[in-house]
Amino acid sequence: MPWVKSELCSGCTVCVGLCPATAISIREDMKAWIHEEKCIHCGICRESCPQGAVRPDCERLASDVKTHVRKIRSVMRRVSSPAVQERSLRCIVDHYRAQKRLAETTLRELAVLYGRARTKTGSSLKAADGRMR
Repeated sequence: MPWVKSELCSGCTVCVGLCPATAISIREDMKAWIHEEKCIHCGICRESCPQGAVRPDCERLASDVKTHVRKIRSVMRRVSSPAVQERSLRCIVDHYRAQKRLAETTLRELAVLYGRARTKTGSSLKAADGRMR
């Protein structure tokens, strides 16, 4: 998910006005905040931010992985039963595999809907007639 690098955000609200999913608001500290449950990852906020404060999620991938693994390890240390640990770890792995399938299936359906699998320039996927569907 895109995120806002707070120290770069000026609170100008450009991204708020342009977000088609209304997924961005301004917090009390006058910094933009992206609501994960609403965001459709269209990139309009990132492209429109004059300060470059809206960052792509790939920039935090390594730290996000470390955070998730650290959190899981911490919780699993409190589970005393090896059998419960094993079942819990299987559920966690199943969750991440399901998230991977969700992403792959979404990409396939978008490719069908918009006529191509990927764009190399980061432009929006368009149908063969050039229009968004």
